[in-house]
Amino acid sequence: MTYDKRVLILFEGKTDQRYFTSIESMGTFSSLLKQGDYTPMLLKTSIYELYGPLIENREYDSLPAYLWRKGLLECLKDTRPQDMFSLIYLVFDFDPLYHLYDPEKILALREHFSDETKEGLLYINYPMVESILDVEKTQDGYRVKRQRPLELCSSDSYKSIVRKETPLRSPSGHPYRFLPAKEFAKVSYASLFRYREITGTKGPWVFSDGKTLLQKEIAARDSGLVLPLSCLPFMALDYNAEEAIKEWDAAKDDVDQSANKAH
Repeated sequence: MTYDKRVLILFEGKTDQRYFTSIESMGTFSSLLKQGDYTPMLLKTSIYELYGPLIENREYDSLPAYLWRKGLLECLKDTRPQDMFSLIYLVFDFDPLYHLYDPEKILALREHFSDETKEGLLYINYPMVESILDVEKTQDGYRVKRQRPLELCSSDSYKSIVRKETPLRSPSGHPYRFLPAKEFAKVSYASLFRYREITGTKGPWVFSDGKTLLQKEIAARDSGLVLPLSCLPFMALDYNAEEAIKEWDAAKDDVDQSANKAH
């Protein structure tokens, strides 16, 4: 049997899971998690490591089976690994300087993980999860940083430069470890605007556009650039776009009203 309300979210690492708290603070995605048994899990390695066992060599017939064999997943009694979850999400980094980076592999991985009710649904942070903080302050919100040189997008270099430059800071002056609802709302709108710039679309986000976005990122990487963009706002839009937009508007309105009162 498949467990109707078990949700697996596989994160690349602990930082990805921590920033996921930004989206959990909004009702759009947390309402799904509250419906059933939410299982967060850390793979602690790159998405490219899944290409061989799941796609190229087909050593495992499902992601849960792979996780079980690796000792990361404990099966319920009399239950096959592949039957444990009704919904599976993956949150990973593009990681364009990873030693196993390959454009064909990441395209194949996105194609393989394209349905949360089957193999799973893959969301990609460009170049990595810290892109949620890679913004510039504007008069009425934020603007996503347009690009970064590829050579600055190794894990250590990118994290360092984002921590140094981000305007998203707590009252203590340190970069946010996760975003409060009002800041997440502003960053989400900035991310949606930037996605439209990159892909050249004027319509609403749909998951199938993620392939076009990935192709644009691959082309930019071939030109020595990376176009920063967080996947977290798009997870909210995929689950319930109407509710997500309402929440973002409400959070922004609260900020605007507070600012008006202060003046």
